[in-house]
Amino acid sequence: MRSEIRALVSVSAFVVGLLATSGQLAAQSSDVDCSKPLSQGSNEWMNTTVDVTGAKGVNTFTVDKGQIAVRESIGNIWLAYSFQAKDIKGIDKGFEEDNVVTLSIDVKPFQFSNNRGETAAPAGIERVTVDVPAELADAAVNGLQFLRQQASCGK
Repeated sequence: MRSEIRALVSVSAFVVGLLATSGQLAAQSSDVDCSKPLSQGSNEWMNTTVDVTGAKGVNTFTVDKGQIAVRESIGNIWLAYSFQAKDIKGIDKGFEEDNVVTLSIDVKPFQFSNNRGETAAPAGIERVTVDVPAELADAAVNGLQFLRQQASCGK
């Protein structure tokens, strides 16, 4: 029953671009410490597949000169966010459920688009959210923090 509820919530949330998160605070401060360079780590988290209600969801992060683009898709349904790495204020890592962790990125401004041609985020969407495989959640947080530090410190 719990899996069925998660499946229903995941699909509904994915379609409108809002994935509720709660859990550990992974990055909070808007201050970036440039004196302690972070390790880049593996880029494995940037291209992942998650099982959302039995359908394979594909998540892709791309980076170009400090601009981060995130695209989430299930078949022909997709949504995308774009933002500057230096604008990340924090990252919340939700609880693991069904081997998936939702990351909620506090970043403003961000651009939104989806397969229906909409370019304005639905009402109430104030954060960028993306599901990642649980085993790559920490790597994703670390990678986003690295990108934020690199962009903020001019490297």
